[in-house]
Amino acid sequence: VLSGEWRKAARGEQILVEGQKVSSVCVAISGEASASRNGQRLGTLKPGQLIGTAIALTGRPSSISASFSEEARYIRWTLKNVEQLLERKPELRATLQRLVNRDLADKLDALVSNGAAQAVGQ
Repeated sequence: VLSGEWRKAARGEQILVEGQKVSSVCVAISGEASASRNGQRLGTLKPGQLIGTAIALTGRPSSISASFSEEARYIRWTLKNVEQLLERKPELRATLQRLVNRDLADKLDALVSNGAAQAVGQ
């Protein structure tokens, strides 16, 4: 079993920093986070969504910044722990990939819906 670290976050605490390598992934249990790129707001990460997973899997620096917009509680796993688990239990890799894919699809859908709503409002 992969044990994560339970953490509390203050409003404004950054969990992803644009241009920096991602060393962990997390899931907000309570509280929302705001995602941005080049200082422009992209959207909201809600409780239950994976944060940093897709970026971490690429091995590239984060293309976005994310910070909690309110006090929050989240669970965090280091990439090292995730990689060790997948080495011990390779059958979990496909399950993790499905979770990441579904999470990305939901985020993309929200982003497109938000963009369409903004375009209609203009």
